[in-house]
Amino acid sequence: MKNLLITGASSGLGKKICEHFSKKNFNLVCIGKTSIKIQKLKKNLDNKKNLYFSYDLMKDKNLVKLIDKLKKIKKLDGVIHCMGGGLGIHETLITKKNFIKLFNCNLFAQSEINNLLIKNAIKRKNQLRIIHISSVASLENVASIGYSSAKAALNIYSKILAKKFIKDKIFVKNLILGGFETEDNSFGRLKKKNLSAYKNFIKKRMPLNRLSYSSEIIPIIEFMLNSDSEVVSGDLVIDNYETNTFRN
Repeated sequence: MKNLLITGASSGLGKKICEHFSKKNFNLVCIGKTSIKIQKLKKNLDNKKNLYFSYDLMKDKNLVKLIDKLKKIKKLDGVIHCMGGGLGIHETLITKKNFIKLFNCNLFAQSEINNLLIKNAIKRKNQLRIIHISSVASLENVASIGYSSAKAALNIYSKILAKKFIKDKIFVKNLILGGFETEDNSFGRLKKKNLSAYKNFIKKRMPLNRLSYSSEIIPIIEFMLNSDSEVVSGDLVIDNYETNTFRN
């Protein structure tokens, strides 16, 4: 495996994944929302074989533009969908408009990209490994109703997709993450802005008394991209003892 597409590549876990696989000489397709951050990533990775795209995929016209770009790529071995988030939408009596925003961010854009890449892989008889990044919010009441609902839908989508296309050597995995920290994800920002709230979350939610780090998550992602992981089906919970879930 040498050709990898990453959404949400401009910050957080997505950026860390790009940095990790770039060091291993993968050819990357890095997709992020913010042009300045994508250009900075391009400069830092310094790999002329990589491709970089900056699109706000919550807008349909941008998603169409990206799909047109991806049609020109002949071979992809793996996809890691790090795109997602709560978008600061917290209300319980959520509007249809905000529901759609959250589903666009956490499911719909990923689905459109998958549709193209799965069809291409089957047509060309290539194997393809797809990893979705979900959240423990999809399993337990720990986040907003909109975000939790979108991630729960992602779990179901991933499971059905995995069973449907396994015969075509399309391997779909879903990593359900608990609280983890990078310097610029939600917990990294919270640590800088409100240290007491950050510490209180850890005290209340994390039995190990700390969050997970990207350096602990990425080796698991790398394994899931490997052929040795084919027997691992469906969801994999990586929560640092945070939740009460019984899922594997």
